[in-house]
Amino acid sequence: MEYIAHRRYDGKDMQGNEILIRRGKRLDRRGDVLYYDDKPVCIWRSLTAKQHFANNADGLGLQRGELTYKIAYAKRGDGSQRFTDAEQELLRRDWGQYLKPNVEVLLFNDEFFELPPDVLRQIAAAVNIN
Repeated sequence: MEYIAHRRYDGKDMQGNEILIRRGKRLDRRGDVLYYDDKPVCIWRSLTAKQHFANNADGLGLQRGELTYKIAYAKRGDGSQRFTDAEQELLRRDWGQYLKPNVEVLLFNDEFFELPPDVLRQIAAAVNIN
């Protein structure tokens, strides 16, 4: 399965070697591991993968990755809490199936990171993320 770097990754691969993967570069998922140039980079469910790489099987990986990153990880410009109490309630009520259950903070599950961009845009609009 094909993945794409939606954010530059400058770190180590799974063998401890420094690696640079620029935005737009393609990766290959074999089993649970993402590979770049036949080098194992990370597990597809890892934080590194979610913050830098997105499923690109449908050719929409750059859009998917940018949206999931903005929703799940980007900070608000004014330095305020990630989501307001009302936004947290909205996410739990309307999109709870994409949240990890039984945790006190909002954590998005693996299914969230595979959603089509049109659904991600709906979520972003609901919580005031441009």
